[in-house]
Amino acid sequence: MSIPVPWILRWFWKICWVCITPVMILVILVISFTTRKKDQHEDYVYPAAAQALGYLIELFPLAIVVFVALWTFWKNWRDKREGSFLAAKPLWSPTEEWGPRADRPMEKVGAVNMSYYEDVDLDMEPKTEL
Repeated sequence: MSIPVPWILRWFWKICWVCITPVMILVILVISFTTRKKDQHEDYVYPAAAQALGYLIELFPLAIVVFVALWTFWKNWRDKREGSFLAAKPLWSPTEEWGPRADRPMEKVGAVNMSYYEDVDLDMEPKTEL
């Protein structure tokens, strides 16, 4: 699928996803941890274990992203493939295993939709008169 995108828009999205978004996430994370107050409800301050759980809940989504990025980088380095985090082509390119499942052979791909065309005469001349 090839959608023509103007070069200025491509650069805008690349700058947003590569520079602006990570910096904003980092700034928000730093501000949230530096200005954090102890969790409490009315006059009751939760114990240290609950405070630690709150920090872990905040860090978990970021930790998943960092873990997957490092794992992908290590896997690509191990297999001597391109190690760039910014290269999306490997994610969108089909592999050797790509295709239908083993119980659905390649010959039958698209045959399900053939019933839609059953009653259409493809040899018929188009009507041009009103």
